[in-house]
Amino acid sequence: VNSYFKTAEEFYNNKNYDTAIIYYIKARDQFEVSKTWENYLICQTKHSKCLQKKGLYNNSINEIKLSINKVLLYLNENETSVADAYHTIGVQYYLQTKYDSSLYYWKKTLDIRKIIYGEKHIDVAKSYNNIGVLFKLKNEYQLALQYYFNSLNLKKDLLGEKHIDVASTYNNIGVIYSDFN
Repeated sequence: VNSYFKTAEEFYNNKNYDTAIIYYIKARDQFEVSKTWENYLICQTKHSKCLQKKGLYNNSINEIKLSINKVLLYLNENETSVADAYHTIGVQYYLQTKYDSSLYYWKKTLDIRKIIYGEKHIDVAKSYNNIGVLFKLKNEYQLALQYYFNSLNLKKDLLGEKHIDVASTYNNIGVIYSDFN
């Protein structure tokens, strides 16, 4: 199974998405047989990312939603693979400028990550930042600032003041203040 997954990853990294899909499906099917549900969902999420790269957003979203529903029969929702799958759905809606749908899935991602990691984790900070981006795009600047500042404070604590991710978040905040003027 791992050889199928590793082969799929190599094809994905080389942007050969059609071949990567073949190997992700083989790995996914093997994980299903062995009832290794978290790995099953990881493969399906990667498969969905390949479909996304090919611009097949609706196929990708439908497949990953079906896989999440299947996995949730066996796993608790508060798993990293489930959070990552929700995040991937959010990205796909984001790329289609369906911001409300993206927001729904990115908030689910944030909630799960906070349960898994607690408040002080870089993935929680990234989730706050992503949600801030959506609120900015929806012209809901106060909410965007709230999420950006949550992200900024976590990143400063976790990465230090001089880290590039901290600078990027300061930039996001600056763009909003610039839009006010």
